[in-house]
Amino acid sequence: MESTLTQSIDARINTLIVDLSGVVMVDTMVAHQIFKLMDALKMLGVQSIVTGIRPEVAQTAVQLGIDFSDIKTAGNLQNVIKKFIQS
Repeated sequence: MESTLTQSIDARINTLIVDLSGVVMVDTMVAHQIFKLMDALKMLGVQSIVTGIRPEVAQTAVQLGIDFSDIKTAGNLQNVIKKFIQS
């Protein structure tokens, strides 16, 4: 987390895309770390977008009661990049 926050400030980014397409399992600890990172980035003025959530990860998150409703998500990285290029 510390590295991500420092690098975000140093690079003066406005948006950080977190791609989870390689993640095959999410438990409450992982989800909690993602939420903490997003909250810290938000405090620094960096918008976060989570992409690539696999169906099995989404299903597990719902079963565990993990609430992603306050986190901006997108289906895949390519769509997010296209959106940023077009705007």
